[in-house]
Amino acid sequence: MEPELSEGDRLLVNTLKRVPATGEMFVLWDGNGLVVKRVSLARG
Repeated sequence: MEPELSEGDRLLVNTLKRVPATGEMFVLWDGNGLVVKRVSLARG
């Protein structure tokens, strides 16, 4: 299975939506640069 994003891909980020839902990607600043993550639900 190929990753959904590849190095060099460009993203459009909706800055109006503040709460991501399960399965959606979000972008954050980790102090060194932008990081893209996917929301997952963890039970327990």
